[in-house]
Amino acid sequence: MGDVIELGIPTKGPIEPDKVLEAHIGDCSEVLILGYNNEGDFFAASSTGDLKESLWLIETFKAKIIADYLEAE
Repeated sequence: MGDVIELGIPTKGPIEPDKVLEAHIGDCSEVLILGYNNEGDFFAASSTGDLKESLWLIETFKAKIIADYLEAE
């Protein structure tokens, strides 16, 4: 077996997508859902019709994930 690499960020096992969505009803002012549908195709949905806003959300959260990872090192 290879070496175990600690990511330094919290991880959990898989959670049913519907449970994640249901747990946050009413918590958000905007949402962007990225994932795969039941047929295995990429799926994206956004509460805003503005593609620039959706891209801003993606890039902002990507930067946060990277910063959290680097801080945990």
